[in-house]
Order: sequence, then structure tokens, then C-alpha cells
Amino acid sequence: MTTRKDSWSGQFDETRLNTKINTATNFPQTVSKTGNSIHTGVISWNIGENITASKMDELRETYFQQTDIEPDLLFVGLQEVPVSAGLRTRNQFKEQFYKKIAELLGNSFSQYNLITNYIKPDTSVFNFGIMKEKNLNLFTCANIVSGVGGGFGIATYILVKKDSFLQVRPIAVKERCVRSTKGYCVVTLLINEAYLVDVINTHMPFESMEATKRFANDMLSWLNVHGFRSPTQLIMGDLNSRSLLTSDCYAKNITVCDKTDEDNGDVMEDAKYCFLKSKLENMTFEESVDTYSLKTHMRVKKLTEDNCDIAERVSKNRLTSSGEKKIGMDNKHYVRILTKSDVLSRNLKSWFPDFKEAPIAFLPTYKRDLSTGEYSLSKKDGKKSKGRLPGYADRILYKHKGHLKTLMYSPLGVKGNDHIPIASLMKISVKKDTASKHTKTKKKKSPTKKKSGGSTRRR
Repeated sequence: MTTRKDSWSGQFDETRLNTKINTATNFPQTVSKTGNSIHTGVISWNIGENITASKMDELRETYFQQTDIEPDLLFVGLQEVPVSAGLRTRNQFKEQFYKKIAELLGNSFSQYNLITNYIKPDTSVFNFGIMKEKNLNLFTCANIVSGVGGGFGIATYILVKKDSFLQVRPIAVKERCVRSTKGYCVVTLLINEAYLVDVINTHMPFESMEATKRFANDMLSWLNVHGFRSPTQLIMGDLNSRSLLTSDCYAKNITVCDKTDEDNGDVMEDAKYCFLKSKLENMTFEESVDTYSLKTHMRVKKLTEDNCDIAERVSKNRLTSSGEKKIGMDNKHYVRILTKSDVLSRNLKSWFPDFKEAPIAFLPTYKRDLSTGEYSLSKKDGKKSKGRLPGYADRILYKHKGHLKTLMYSPLGVKGNDHIPIASLMKISVKKDTASKHTKTKKKKSPTKKKSGGSTRRR
């Protein structure tokens, strides 16, 4: 395999790695300029082989093209980080993968401090109260299967704006790796010694509806059991959702659109999914990553387990050449069709109780051509072609006790994998009473003094 010019696997530009990465202990001990609210940004990408300096720069540039506000806190979550075979320990993964990506991110997002350490309490009876410091943080997920046979990891990065005057400290971290590619990792952040936030990065499976629901419910249960119950929680990652559009329903391989009309050689007009597929694949990359108005009166019947086929959920005038001309459909109509067909949106309340998501006003982030970034809804398997459903695979969910306003939720136009990144900017209100037992210490009772007359009084 040809190594990319600026790949960090032995080929990245060493001169870019001289930026000093600050740790959490160096942050100013003052309150945020934002007062009782924190601007929080999230970037999530199923990144594949794109661990390069130029891609980190592209992430930064495209993110700040979407918003004029530089968030106080920025979380970058990566999935499918390539893990070379032979990395038999977690420390090797962190040293050879996590740390090098952190260096690239630190150089690209130079206006931010990158948190790279975690001070873990040592409960040993021989430590005499000394705290052990981890040189590299634990916001990663790469198991023994990935390390020995080669696979993919999950990694989360915490960036704090240098002039925000936020004090941010990781106080709990944990991960659960499933097989060689899937799992989740979580970190609890203590902000200004008062506010708690759980940041969860996950790569969910795509097997069946039952498997997806089970994975989501198991993840939330695992978080609760292990004490991750902060009043603010963010879930980002490849949640592997799809827009169900054919009678195959929730399937990895779907019917390929290869049947044609004998008269003109075009795909049969009554194959509405094939019409939609053709529309998506003929869009420009710029069209496919834009955001669109959600104001439309077009009706789409509710997606159910017994009604997956889009041909049965839109009128006969939709998704046909004649109907398109008559009705005047444009990309906002396709957004509505695809979001109403999204399996996660339909099951959000049962799969992720109490979690919410900002309105989706864009086209699916998956499946893309690696070089052009345009839709490519099929996959070659030898001489055969297997159909793929478009999907809002990459998502950002949140749970917050208080006021949270989403200022931006959109894809980022960065090519290179069969997914494109998803990003958000949120304004989160915070209260001082949101800290948990992690920040509470028992105070010793002050001694009481006797006064004349025999009465006692606490001073």
C-alpha cells in the first residue's frame, strides 16, 4: 500500500510537531469569560486512513467555516483509527497512535490547549497519599484483537480554548472495547471545579435492529453502573444508522439497481429507491454537504418495521422523473425523505432514553467515495456489486439538565473516507450545583467552646 505524502506513520512533517501541548494542570484557576454558559464544539469522524497533518488542518478550516464562534471547549472524536498488527499492549497503541494524532491536532488547533494527561488516585496502602499521573490519557479504545491482528481503534481528544479561562480536569475515564472495531470510551470532565460533563465516543455495530438496540442499551447501562451519571452527557461517533428505503429494511447488502427499462435503458421509474439513489450519486460534493431549509409540506408516511420501502411511504408523484418536473422537488425534499426514513430518529426514545438531537437539515454522511466525497451507494465484492443504504451514520446526541441551545449541526466537507465528519456547536448553561461526589469532601467539625453560663455555641 502506498503511504500518503503527509501520513504520520513514519512520513509526517516533523517540523510541525514542535508545539508544546499544555496539560490540564497549567490552566488558569479562574472562571470562564462566558459566565454561566459554555460554548461547546464537537467534531466526530470515522476517519480511516486520513491521519495526516493536512486532514487535521482541513477539519479546522471546515469547522470554522460553519461558525464564527470559537468554542470554549472542543471535543474531537475519531473512529476507525487504523491499528497496525503487532501492537500487543494498550501503551503501544497510545504511544504510536494516540499521542501522534494529538500532536497533529495540537498544531492545527493552535488556539487551544490539548489535555493529554489524567491524574489518577492511587488507592494503594503504600502510596502515602501520592497521586499517580498518567503521561497519556485513557480516552481510547483498542483491544487485544486490534493490537495483535490489526484493526481499528476509537480516540477522543479534549481541547480548551487558551483565552477562555476554563479550568478543565479529567476525573474519571474508562472504555469498553468490543471485538476489533466497536466499543466506546468515556471521560468525565470537571470544569471550574463545579460542572461535570461526560463525553462518550462510540462506534456502534451494523448487524440488525435488535443488535443495535442491545448495544445502545448496554452502553447506557454500563455508563450508569460505572458511575458516569453527569448532568451533561454528550454521545458522538459512528452510530451506524441508515435510512431504510427498500423492502430489505435494515440490511447491510440491499438490492442493486441494475434492472433497466428496455425502451430507453434507464432505471425503471417505479423503482423509487433507484431514482433516489441516482439523484444522490449525481449530486456535486458541495451539494451533498450543504444544509437545507426544513420548511416543506411534503408528507412521508411513518417508518415502521413493516413498512420500510420508500415506494409505499411517498405518493406516486414523488421520486419519478415526471413527478419531479411536475412538483418541482429539490434537495430539501430529499432531506425530508431521508430523515423520515432514518432508523435512529424513529428509535431515539427507546435506544437512547432522555437523549436529544438537534434537527437534521442535511443529507446523509454515508456512504461516500473515498477520493471525490460524492455518494457511492454500492460496494464491489469480486465481480458482484452489493447495494448500500445511505445513512446518517455519524451523530451527536446530548442530555443536559438545564438550557442547551444548538447553534450549528452540520456535516464537514472533508473527503478521504466513506464517511464525512459531523460537527456541532452548542451553548450550554451550567450551574454550580451540578458537581457530584467527585468534588465533595467531608469537612471536619469545628471544636465547640464553652462559654459562661454553660451554654455552647459554634463560632
